[in-house]
Amino acid sequence: MRKNLIFDFDGVLVDSKDLIFETLNYSLKRLKLPLISYEDFEKKSKHQLLKERSIGKIKTIFLLIIARRYIYQNIDKIKVNSDFIKLIKECPNESYIVSSNSKKVIKKVLKEDFTHFKKCFGSAGMSGKHKILSSLPNNSIYITDEVRDVIECHHINMPVLGVTWGIDSEQSLKDSKCNGILTQFKDLLLYIN
Repeated sequence: MRKNLIFDFDGVLVDSKDLIFETLNYSLKRLKLPLISYEDFEKKSKHQLLKERSIGKIKTIFLLIIARRYIYQNIDKIKVNSDFIKLIKECPNESYIVSSNSKKVIKKVLKEDFTHFKKCFGSAGMSGKHKILSSLPNNSIYITDEVRDVIECHHINMPVLGVTWGIDSEQSLKDSKCNGILTQFKDLLLYIN
């Protein structure tokens, strides 16, 4: 039985690393919170960086609102990982998107490639992806670039692959106990059947 492929958007289907860094600092500055150095951004997971700042639920909500607005205003800085999208389109597996980014942004960036995905769930929130993921078919595997998503998948016992071309470091993803690490796009083929 073929696995369903569920993809995170930022850092997996698109290269938005620099925009995410810029957005985080813009949002933190607006909330008068300590900024993140690029060195820390490269070494630590976003989950860890936000946890270190003890933001709290209310400020997290404001951070998300500010960040989403900033990303939408700078959408032209997001670059599609065309080779990966092409590989996904060639796979016979059903593909989904579950992302914290808005469906509006995802659709605008992917354009005609958006129609290849069976369903897209945007605005999944900072810690609610497991609710959406658990509603998808059982024979699924989630592909992400973030430790917090690996944690979400562990909550529902969903297999999860980390990608090294995204936001969180390869070591952070390995430490979070992914089921596998993709170092290049074609590595996906090893896990899909």
